[in-house]
Amino acid sequence: MKTLRTILILGTVSILISGCGSRKSIQEVAVACEEFNQQAFIEDSLTLNSGEEITIKLCSNPSTGFQWSEIPENDNTEVLTQSSHDFLIQGDKGTPLPPGTPGCEVWTFTTQDTGQSQLYFEYSRNWEGGEKGIWTYTLNLTVQ
Repeated sequence: MKTLRTILILGTVSILISGCGSRKSIQEVAVACEEFNQQAFIEDSLTLNSGEEITIKLCSNPSTGFQWSEIPENDNTEVLTQSSHDFLIQGDKGTPLPPGTPGCEVWTFTTQDTGQSQLYFEYSRNWEGGEKGIWTYTLNLTVQ
């Protein structure tokens, strides 16, 4: 399963070129619900270049009361900063899905400097007494 995820990570790398602007590389990591159901605690590693963006998409279903950390733990904000966090729920053609359908939470980060950074995401029910960390995702980043 880890090999498949690595292939997905590498396979989803895209380069966006704007007409008159500079080139900016965006990498994407996506983890589906099926992967978390098979392995609740997932860890990956990735190498990026300074100035690149990375988008992280993790399966989520807030109708169950669970959600990912709004701001994941980041052990080195000088290397990597979070620029956005959204919840997406849409079908293949961009149409809304019925309530209760899983979607994904999406974070975008920008690399600022060279070095190491570790992101830690936790899927929990955040109220008092709610289950904590039933799924976790850790991404170890090297920025060169």
